[in-house]
Amino acid sequence: MISRDAAKLGIITDHILTGGAVDSNTNPNELYQASLGYAAQLGREYRELRQHMLAAGIRHPKLAITELQLFAHFDQDSKTPVTTGGLTAETMPDNRTITEALYDATIIHECIRMGDFVEMLTHSATVNHGAGLQKRQERVWADPSYFGHLMAQVLSGGIPVAVSLECGTYATRGAFADILPMQNIPVLDAMAVLSPDESALQLMLVHRSSTTGPINLKIDTGSFNGRSDAHVMTLAGETMFARNTLGDPEKIKPEFSSLTLKNGTVQFTLPPYSLTRITIKK
Repeated sequence: MISRDAAKLGIITDHILTGGAVDSNTNPNELYQASLGYAAQLGREYRELRQHMLAAGIRHPKLAITELQLFAHFDQDSKTPVTTGGLTAETMPDNRTITEALYDATIIHECIRMGDFVEMLTHSATVNHGAGLQKRQERVWADPSYFGHLMAQVLSGGIPVAVSLECGTYATRGAFADILPMQNIPVLDAMAVLSPDESALQLMLVHRSSTTGPINLKIDTGSFNGRSDAHVMTLAGETMFARNTLGDPEKIKPEFSSLTLKNGTVQFTLPPYSLTRITIKK
C-alpha cells in the first residue's frame, strides 16, 4: 500500500534506551553480554523498518538515532533474597563504565553496515548524564564513552571494507526489557574502513565477551599494501563496571602501542572489556 502522506516523511527517529530493572539475582555476565550483543538485534529491526518505509512509498527512508545509552537500572526489592555473586548497584555495567564505550562502538559499527539508512547518531547530553563528561566539585573528567567517541572519529567519512571474521560465539538466555535472548553472537565485533583519501586502513575491534578472557587474534590485511608498522590505541577496563571517578579521573584512558606486520599479517592479544583501534598506513 502506498501512503498518500509518504512524501511528507523524511526521517524516523529512535532513542535506544533499554535494559529494564535488574537486581541481585541478575547474572552480571548475562546483562553485559546481552547489552554488547544488542546491536545485532537492532540491525535486524532497523532493516525491517527500512523495508516497511519503502513499502509505504517513502523513496529515500532514513533513520536518526537521537539518544543512545545503556539503560538498565538496579532495583532491589527488600523482599528479594540477595544472591551471592550476583549483580550489585556498585557492579552495574552502566553508562559511566567501560561497557558504555563498547556498547556505543557495536551500535556505531552496525549503523555503518546499514549503509546510508542511518543518517545521524548522537549519544546524549554531554555533561553529567553518562555521555562523556562528569563535573563535580569544580573538576571535570571524562567517562570511558568520551574516549570511545574520540577513537571512533576515524570512521567518519571512511570507506567501509569487508571483514571476514572467524571467532567463537556466545548466547544469552534472559531478556532485559527490549533486549531479547540471543544466539551465535561473535565474541569480537570488527569494523574496517579506508580513510577518505585511502591513505590508511582503520580497524576497530570490540571484545564483547565477559567469559572468554583474553583473545589471541591474527589479522591478515589481504591486498591492502600497508606499512609494516601499525599504531594501536586501546581502551580497556579491568572489569565490566570499571569507571573514572573524582578520586581517580584517569583510571580508564587510551593506551598507545605499536605492532609489526609481516607480509600483511600480525598476531596480538585483545584484553577483555576492551575497544582497540589499529591504524595501518599505506
